[in-house]
Amino acid sequence: MVAKATNPSFLVKTKDRKLLLVVEEVNKDGDGFVSAFKIDKDSLLFINKTKTGGAHPCFVTVNNENQVLVANYTGGNIGY
Repeated sequence: MVAKATNPSFLVKTKDRKLLLVVEEVNKDGDGFVSAFKIDKDSLLFINKTKTGGAHPCFVTVNNENQVLVANYTGGNIGY
C-alpha cells in the first residue's frame, strides 16, 4: 500500500523506526502540515495530521522522546 501526501518536502523515521513523519506544503499559500504514518510491514497507515505553524515546511526531525520539530521556510519559523 502506498501512503498519500500532498506535496511532501521532507520526511524522517522515528528512532525506533515505527513511525514516518512527512511535512507537506498543502495549498497555494504554502500552509504547512506534518503527517504521521505507522510503518506496518510493507504498508504505511495514516495516523494524524497537524499544522506546522508556518508556510512551506522544509525540514522535520524527531528526538529520542518522539518530540517533533518542523522548520518552515517562509517566515523562517519553527513548530513543535
